[in-house]
Amino acid sequence: MSFCLLKINSLREVPCVIAKLVQEGKLGQVRRWSPLKDGKVWLIEEWERLCVLRGPGWFDWDERRCKLEVELAQEAARLNVSPQVLGISADYSYTIIEYISGPELNPHQPLNLEEMVMQLRALHLGSSEGNIANCPSEWTSFSRFFRQLVKAKLLHTTKILPILCDMEALLVSLQAEFQNTCGGDKRVLCHLDLHCQNIMRNRKGELQFIDFGMAGFDHPYCDLAYVTMYHALGPLDQLRLLSLYSKVQVTPTLWSKFLMFRILPYYSKMLHPIIRATREWTCERESVADAMMRLRRSPQSHDFSYYIERLYSGQKRSPMEWLEYADCAWRRVRQLEIEWRDAVAALASKSSSRSLLVKGEGVKPFPVQLERCSTTELGKRTALNLMLP
Repeated sequence: MSFCLLKINSLREVPCVIAKLVQEGKLGQVRRWSPLKDGKVWLIEEWERLCVLRGPGWFDWDERRCKLEVELAQEAARLNVSPQVLGISADYSYTIIEYISGPELNPHQPLNLEEMVMQLRALHLGSSEGNIANCPSEWTSFSRFFRQLVKAKLLHTTKILPILCDMEALLVSLQAEFQNTCGGDKRVLCHLDLHCQNIMRNRKGELQFIDFGMAGFDHPYCDLAYVTMYHALGPLDQLRLLSLYSKVQVTPTLWSKFLMFRILPYYSKMLHPIIRATREWTCERESVADAMMRLRRSPQSHDFSYYIERLYSGQKRSPMEWLEYADCAWRRVRQLEIEWRDAVAALASKSSSRSLLVKGEGVKPFPVQLERCSTTELGKRTALNLMLP
């Protein structure tokens, strides 16, 4: 006797999908199934094995997009950083994946940076575009965000959202800087959604990445930036993450480069919520554009960590809460933009290859430029000294 988890959009689909996969020889004899969560996760009792049956990531995905996700998941499984893919439906819309019994990462516990870096390096350095049929040639993050901008604009043809124009201007600026400084870097397979619910442990206790619906070939620092955002890493942990991953001395040049990537993950937390809120908006007294303008003029009610907690809690959001989420992400983007531009300006004015050392009690000194970080922002370690080596 064994079990598998089935992600299906509606109850009516369950018998058809199971019958189809049994007919194709992808599933053995299924005894019964029952709903587990929100009508989208199903417990299947099967004779031979433990597995997870996963449906399409998004309702509007075509066969090409489903096939790409399957191939990316297979590539990650080949590198032993993701569960093995055991079967695929004929149209690639459903995949049977190795069942992992271990827990998800606890968002309230500190992230083991060494362990995370080891798995990220295995995924990035071992992946090959040659193993993916019809692999898109563009950088995944920029391509996705520009597509989402177009989609958001199409939903606001009668009244343009000023925030969308601001987002587009900054994204164009970031893309230009990226092409200038990173355009020649190698593309690697990135997960691009590494929050705690997408990271589990197998029986050996090893980290495993699941759900490659947002994955694609991109710059490796994109994954580092998503880890920084989702796990609320402070400046010291960010520097340590970058140092562990790069395995080189973290110079001001390298740090300013990473600061640029820290901005990108928040675009996914601005554009998708705006699109979602617009589609679900029912308020007749106020339009989405007016509500967004009102939010921009008001004091911020929550910091970004509040919304990450909401993500882990699984609580549903109202359209207004989606807009608040987008507004909070945009404010965070503007803060990070200032830090990035200040770092670039400092490099241009000093023209020095020397780097600063951050020293603190119980902290191994490592080089970095942290002119905008106060001792409070650096955490409880208040005895910090900035020194030239």
